[in-house]
Amino acid sequence: MLGKLIKHDFLSNARFLGPAYIVMLVIALLGRFVTWLATRKAIMDSAAPAFAHIISLLSSLLTVAFVLAPLAILFMAAFWVIYRFYKNIFTDEGYLMNTLPTRPVNLVFSKLLNALIWMLITIGVAALSWFLAVGHLEGLRDIMNQIWDTIVQLFLNNKDAIHDQLGVPIWLFVVELLFFLLCWFARFTISWYFAIAFGQLIAKNHKVLGAIGAYIGLAIASNLVSTVFMSVLGKVINNVATNGAAMQSTLLGNSVLFIIVTAVLYWATTSIMKNRLNLD
Repeated sequence: MLGKLIKHDFLSNARFLGPAYIVMLVIALLGRFVTWLATRKAIMDSAAPAFAHIISLLSSLLTVAFVLAPLAILFMAAFWVIYRFYKNIFTDEGYLMNTLPTRPVNLVFSKLLNALIWMLITIGVAALSWFLAVGHLEGLRDIMNQIWDTIVQLFLNNKDAIHDQLGVPIWLFVVELLFFLLCWFARFTISWYFAIAFGQLIAKNHKVLGAIGAYIGLAIASNLVSTVFMSVLGKVINNVATNGAAMQSTLLGNSVLFIIVTAVLYWATTSIMKNRLNLD
């Protein structure tokens, strides 16, 4: 049953996010064509001044837009997976979803797993759309190549020093950083899931406002817990001899904290769904 739930949620998200991503990529290709046209001096010189002005303006606007597009598409995907949880579980759709022969634990796990999967897909689409839109511009490409070459040379020339600073090889640090970001997003998503579940208890007739209020309260509590945790961790780190060990302690310590918070909120959300579900 869990496999069917994951597949159903994946296809449900795909019906909205899939077309949105296709539109994004089409607009990126259109932007690439416009910027290509704007750089063709022979065409622009022979075109009407008004047309040339419009093309130049569109090229500038699209270039700026696609610098900001990755943030916009990430926000859209995050909003959608959170909205789908609310719509699927706590509205009229919940009368069907909550009667399925499965436990709330599986329902929440399916939603959370799909949220992580679609966020990774979104990052890939955002990167691809950005490359399609502006990756062909020679000036920008040269700058990106120079930055990349500088980074490579920096790591090659300071390999031992960087290893001492990070405490581990660079490839392992990148893996740990990606794991940290994954844990952060899981904690962010489950925080909204819990807020939605708890919000329908404290504001039965205004579930959305209840969810927002619950999330604000949870964010304040989380910040207090994080402050205490970082204070304790800081005292431990001060006793660590090397910078690399300190950085590892901070990164892995925060990852562990996110995992613990995610587990607690996961349990709390499923408990509310099992014992205090309100669909009125």
